[in-house]
Amino acid sequence: MFFRAERADLLAGITKAMRASTTKGEPDLGCVLIKVMEDGVRFTGTNFDITIETALIPIIPSSDIEVGGVLVYAKVLAGIIKSMPPGEVQIASQRHDVVISSGNVKMLIPGEVPMGFPKFQAEAIIGNVTMDCDKLQQLFTQVKHCASKNPEKLAFTGALLNVSAERIEMCTCDGFRAALSRCTVERYSFKGEGFSVIIPMYAIAEAVKFLPKKGGQFTLTTDGNQAWIDHNGAKFTTRLIKSEFVKYTESFVKTDKRKVILNRGELIASIMRALLLRMEGHRGLPVMLKVEKEYIQIKATSDRGELNDEVAVASEAEGLIIYFNPIYLMEALKSMGSEQIEMHFGTPINPCIIHPLGENEHSQVLVPMRPPA
Repeated sequence: MFFRAERADLLAGITKAMRASTTKGEPDLGCVLIKVMEDGVRFTGTNFDITIETALIPIIPSSDIEVGGVLVYAKVLAGIIKSMPPGEVQIASQRHDVVISSGNVKMLIPGEVPMGFPKFQAEAIIGNVTMDCDKLQQLFTQVKHCASKNPEKLAFTGALLNVSAERIEMCTCDGFRAALSRCTVERYSFKGEGFSVIIPMYAIAEAVKFLPKKGGQFTLTTDGNQAWIDHNGAKFTTRLIKSEFVKYTESFVKTDKRKVILNRGELIASIMRALLLRMEGHRGLPVMLKVEKEYIQIKATSDRGELNDEVAVASEAEGLIIYFNPIYLMEALKSMGSEQIEMHFGTPINPCIIHPLGENEHSQVLVPMRPPA
């Protein structure tokens, strides 16, 4: 294997691919695959859960290009390329070594034949959908806080992606709260009414970093076992969670009988004051909301002190007393994309639904806490 390329192009490629590489003791992990073709070079990194393959990186035309592939340690290669002077970098494999040189600088690192490196193999495709890159970031930002970190709740450690001809829905739930966000579909292809997959949350977080923050579109395709994102020749692949997600549709059915309209910033400020009373390492401090026609009274009590506060509202409820985990409530409020919000209450033990005023594209469901004894 032999090729030449610009240092900046090589560094951008290795930096992107190595995000998927980890070190777990397996010889191929923590490495990236350098694959040289006649018209360019690709870097691929994987931890067997997610895989990142870069788009084709241009190489400097030459008659002595040798196609082939080699595995090298990702961090070592990235550090060496970064240390090279700007301009042309030459990379060649010699038996079990890889030689990297630029100008008067020459460095040698171990390399391996990519025998055990995983190859992407798709089964029968269920469907695909095309959407704007920034929409995935928006969906993720609005629902990420409701995903569970408990590995025993496998399905809840991911986000359910529900794709139909009309829209995409992303839902997360940890058993105490749930978040739902929607956006429109640009293009799609699937059999029947659509498809649903559960994608690990850490994989979505990495996919958001893989895609540009602004501009452009990507296509997500799935075969039911894995999903992959194609963007301008680069590919991001993740395993899917094979489990059953909670039936969330009915949880987001709101009632207007106890609707409250308020400014979320004022309520967030009050909740943050309540959190100042929380004891170190104690997450269970409940905050009480007493809903009246023109205001909500906020009250919190701990060994550190007591809070009494009021926030002006336009309410169709009166005399309702309900308790919430203040952290969960604050995270739900912060995820709203509007300063004016609606809160739909049931009974003191029924879930509360929160969404921006007059909008249904993003909703949060919050289960109340039991009143303190």
